[in-house]
Amino acid sequence: MIKFPIDFDNHTHRDAARLAIQSAVASAAMFTLMKTVGMPERFVGVLSAVMVVQPSAGAAINEAQDRFMATILGAVIGFVCLLLLPNGYGTAAALALSMLVMNAIAGFREHWRYGVVAAVALALGSESNMWQTALDRSIAIGAGVVVGALVTLVIWPDKSEDRAQRSLCAAWDALAGYLEAAVGRTMGKETSGDDVAARYRDYMRDTRAALDNVKMAETDAIKADVETTESIWSAARFLERIGEEGDPADDGGMRDCVEKLSNAAGNVLRARAKGDSTPQDALDSMNAAVEQARAYNPPSDTGDELARAAHGALVFTMGELAEAVRRLADQRSGKGA
Repeated sequence: MIKFPIDFDNHTHRDAARLAIQSAVASAAMFTLMKTVGMPERFVGVLSAVMVVQPSAGAAINEAQDRFMATILGAVIGFVCLLLLPNGYGTAAALALSMLVMNAIAGFREHWRYGVVAAVALALGSESNMWQTALDRSIAIGAGVVVGALVTLVIWPDKSEDRAQRSLCAAWDALAGYLEAAVGRTMGKETSGDDVAARYRDYMRDTRAALDNVKMAETDAIKADVETTESIWSAARFLERIGEEGDPADDGGMRDCVEKLSNAAGNVLRARAKGDSTPQDALDSMNAAVEQARAYNPPSDTGDELARAAHGALVFTMGELAEAVRRLADQRSGKGA
C-alpha cells in the first residue's frame, strides 16, 4: 500500500498543502479571468494573485491591504518618474531612480516594498504607449491582489484565531518538555532543554503572529492564555538557572517535591495541549508538592551559603510555577476571566 506523503495532522504539512492548492487555484483563476475579459499583462496579474496567498484568511486580508497601498504608491512613483523623464523612463537611469525612491520609502514601511512591482512594471513598459501600459499593469496587479485574497478566503480557509490556538497548544506541549529538563538541572542531572526551548519560542512567535492577523473574532481569552504561558515559561527558566548555580534539590528531602511538581505541571500543560479537561489530581499534587517544599527544612550542614540560597529560591519559584499553572487551568474553565 502506498502511503500518502502528506500528514494532515502535521501543521507544517497541512500548511504546505494548503499553500500549494491555494496558489494553484489563484494562478488558474486569475489567468482565466484575464483571458476571458481580454486583460493584458497576464504575467504581472498572475504573479500578483499568487504572491498575496497567505496561510490564514486574516493574514491574506492584511497582505491584500498592504499590497493595495504598496501598488498605489508604486504607481504614483512611476507616474512621477514618467513626468520627470518623459523621453526615457524605460532606461536604466529611470529604473534606478524609481527603485531608489520606492525602497527608501519601504525602509520606513516594510510592507510597502511590494510597490517595487508596480514601479518596475511601469519602468519597463513600452515607450510607444507608456501611459496605457502603466494603466494596464496597475489594473492587473490590483485584480491579482483581489483574486489571491478571495481564493485564500474561499479555498480551504484557515482562521487566524484557529492558527493561534493550535500554535499555543503546541507551545504548551513543548513547555512541558522544557520544564522536565529544567527540573532535572535542579537535581544535578546533565539535562538540556535547548531543543524544546527553541520549539517553544517558535510556537509562541507563530501564536502572536496569528493573533495580529485576527480580524473579527474575540481574542481576549487566547491573549490571557499567552500571558499566563509566559509566566510559566519564566518560572521554568528560573528553575534552570537555579540548577546551574547549585543542586538545591539533590538531597532526598526536596527531590520528591520537585519531581512531583514537575510531573503534575507537565500533566496540566499536556492536557491543555490536547484539549482535554484539567486533571484535578494533578492540581492537587502540585499544591501538595509546594506545601511540602515550604515545610521542608534542609540540614544545616548541607553546604555553603550559595546552596542554601539556591534552596530558598527553588521553593519560591516552585510556588510561582504552581500558581501560574493553576491560573492557566482556571482560565480554561472560565474562572480566570
